Amino acid sequence: MSFVDPDHIPNTGNAAIDAHHRRIAVQVNDLFDAWKAGGAPTALNSRLDEVLLEISDHFAAERSLVRGAGYAEWDTHEPIHDTMRERMGSIRAAVAQASSHTDGMIDAFRFFEDLIFKHEFFDDQDFWDAFAHLPRRGGEDLISFGPEHRIGRTAIDAEHEELVRLLNGIHSALADGEPEPLLCIRVQALRNAAITHFTHEEDTMRSMGHPDLKEHTVLHRVMLRDLEDAIHLCREGRRDDMKDLVSTGIRYWLLDHIAVWDRRI
Repeated sequence: MSFVDPDHIPNTGNAAIDAHHRRIAVQVNDLFDAWKAGGAPTALNSRLDEVLLEISDHFAAERSLVRGAGYAEWDTHEPIHDTMRERMGSIRAAVAQASSHTDGMIDAFRFFEDLIFKHEFFDDQDFWDAFAHLPRRGGEDLISFGPEHRIGRTAIDAEHEELVRLLNGIHSALADGEPEPLLCIRVQALRNAAITHFTHEEDTMRSMGHPDLKEHTVLHRVMLRDLEDAIHLCREGRRDDMKDLVSTGIRYWLLDHIAVWDRRI
C-alpha cells in the first residue's frame, strides 16, 4: 500500500502546480516503500534529500506562478512555506544524527502528511481562484511583449522577447490543431531557447556576484522540468493537458520571472 494516491490530490487549476504535487507524492511513495522494505540508511538519506529538494523547488515555483497569475496575497502564503522549510531542515538534521532511522523517518512522514493532506488540500485553496478562468482564445497572444517587459539589458530583453514569441506560437498552434510532430518541434525550440537564455542569465549574475543567483537558478531548473513535461505531453498527444500547462503554468512563470526576478539583475 502506497503512502498517498497521487490521483486523489485536488487540482488547483494550474497544470504546473498540479504536476509538481503529483511528482512529490510519487517520490514520497518511493521513499515510504524503501523504508518499509528496510532500505539501507545511506539509500534512505539520498531518497529523503531528493524529496526535500523537490518540495523546496516546488515552493519557489509556486510563489512565482501564483504571483504571475495576479494573486495579491501571495506574501501571506509564503510564511507557511518558510515554516515548512524550517521543519524540513530539522527533519533532515534529525535523520542524519539518529542511530536508527525509525524516529526521524516517522517525523518525516508526519510532515509529508501535513504537506499533502493539509497544506495542499486547505492552505493552497487560498489561491485557487486566481486560476479559475478560461484559457485565452487561440487568436489572442498569451503574452503581449511590451516596454513593461524590458529590464534594460539589450541582450536579455531580446531573449525574453524570443521566449514570448515561441510561447505564443505554441499557444496558437494548439488552438489551430497543428499536427503533433510540428507542435513538438515548437516546444523543443522553446526549451532550447530557455536553456540558452538561462545559461546567459546565470553567467551574467555569477560575474556580478549577484545575491539572488542561487534562488534564480532553482527557478530556472523548475521551468526546464516543466518544459520537459510539455514535451512529454506533446509526444503522447495529450493536447488538452499541454494547453493547460502552457496557458496557466509556463505563461505565469514567465510573466513573474521577468517582472520580478530578472529586474533585479
